[in-house]
Amino acid sequence: MKRFNIKRWISLGIIGCFLIGLSACGSNSNSTGNTTISGEATAASASVDEDTLYVGVGNYTDLTKIDTIEGYSYELNSVLNNVVETLFYYDEDSIAQPLLVDSYTESEDGTVYVFELKDYITFSDGTNLTAEDVVFSLERHRDADNASLLAWMFESVDTIEATDEYEVTVTLSTPDAMFLNTLCTPAGGIVSKAYYEEHEEDFGTVSGGIVGSGPYEITSWTSGEEVILQTYDGYWNAENTDIDFTTVDVIYYADSNVVTQALEAGQLDYSGYISDENAKELEECDTVTVRSTDTGASIFLSFNNSVEPFDDVNVRKAISYAIDKETIVEQIIGEKYSAVGTSLPFSDVLVSTQAEYFEGFFDSLNTYEYDVDTAKEYLSKSSVPDGFEFTLKYHSGDSGMESMALLIQQNLADIGITVDLEAISTSEWTTLRYGGSETRDYEAMITLWGTDYPDPVGVVLPMYYSTNNVAGGSNWAEYVNSTFDALMDAQAAELDVSARAELLKEALYILDDEVPAAPLYIKYSQTALSDRVEYTSTTMQLYNVYFKDFKKAS
Repeated sequence: MKRFNIKRWISLGIIGCFLIGLSACGSNSNSTGNTTISGEATAASASVDEDTLYVGVGNYTDLTKIDTIEGYSYELNSVLNNVVETLFYYDEDSIAQPLLVDSYTESEDGTVYVFELKDYITFSDGTNLTAEDVVFSLERHRDADNASLLAWMFESVDTIEATDEYEVTVTLSTPDAMFLNTLCTPAGGIVSKAYYEEHEEDFGTVSGGIVGSGPYEITSWTSGEEVILQTYDGYWNAENTDIDFTTVDVIYYADSNVVTQALEAGQLDYSGYISDENAKELEECDTVTVRSTDTGASIFLSFNNSVEPFDDVNVRKAISYAIDKETIVEQIIGEKYSAVGTSLPFSDVLVSTQAEYFEGFFDSLNTYEYDVDTAKEYLSKSSVPDGFEFTLKYHSGDSGMESMALLIQQNLADIGITVDLEAISTSEWTTLRYGGSETRDYEAMITLWGTDYPDPVGVVLPMYYSTNNVAGGSNWAEYVNSTFDALMDAQAAELDVSARAELLKEALYILDDEVPAAPLYIKYSQTALSDRVEYTSTTMQLYNVYFKDFKKAS
């Protein structure tokens, strides 16, 4: 197997990035190095319209469906969040606030919610939004035939009923501390039942479209390339909504480097979740501002805990100690864009609203700091004391992931483990993660997770609760621990905030010890803005990027 001098390789990569960064910002040239700006990109923004917001999404050309049951990625939600509104929304402090709901009550035992809807809301086609639409929209996630990616959020729900024309009653089988947060995500997004029934065969596709109550509607959609949104007369909340950009052109690119070039050339106004490498280049551009936000996201090495030898905790700990995470942060990603974390796949930003109950908790966690001797000690106690060979998969087209994969390969060789590297496409990556146990034939994979809730539950429940290993579920590690499951059930049902925090910490300590995934680093979210616009990112930006909030620079 070919070996690399990782330190030298990384240094050359950094020099390469630096040289690329020297290219003129806003140059008239359509190419940089070996990458050429596509005809679609230059055509779409050859003449910038002052009332149009140009949004770029890189490394993604697979947008073939826009639907709430698939609303689990930035690439899709960039459009979905602005067309379909949710019952609640995350405000700038990541607190759930009513949107389509006028008022609500919660029973003393936390199991019954009664939502009174605003009775004057209309969809973009002019029809009224009623309780029937709400029940229909929520029940779609609970229908197993739909394989909703957000179905797990409804595990605690017993019944959803329209108890009046504008009243919905949700009864839970057990209290759920995160239920209102669920309704801030596409799980709480409301679509027109009538429109769906008229377009059931092609709903959410280019031919069928989607109808929501948001301030924008889709007026043009070229599958895998571009979606154009426009405001429309009759938006129910127009009097309270100040919109600067009446048109939004969302352009999808196969190569994230092209997004960078388009931003530098003034052809794009915004791109969220840009790669760390692209962020470094854009820092050199006077007309682009790069912002880093701790959203609680992390990059980690996900073990398949159901296959040998990764079912052995000593193997998992050996690998966790063997990886040089400081080199990843300092030399590959950069300290402005990342941080060395703990054993858990999120940062303390997710407990910021309940910090008093988690004081000292993160300091008490294992960090699995790089220690070759300790790694060898755990491997010697494992089922494979003499080492073994496995394949590590990672997302292609991302030089940062490739650099990490090479470093991991070198690190694990130092303790007697041979790593074969395999770069996989976006579609393969998605299938391996969300296809269910039958498709998870990998041994280990570098992957990432961003939270669904401003709470640790938004990470560890979807990732590690045992029943979330089904199709559409996110238990990619195939992790099963009945004690962890029981504690997660208990914390969800606990109404006392302090007592709930104690149960949650007990569950997190199990993950701290069993490391179903090896932590690599805390990933800050990088967003890029042209000097033509003003906008502030928040922690929950997977679900609350609203184009109505983008303003023309003063």
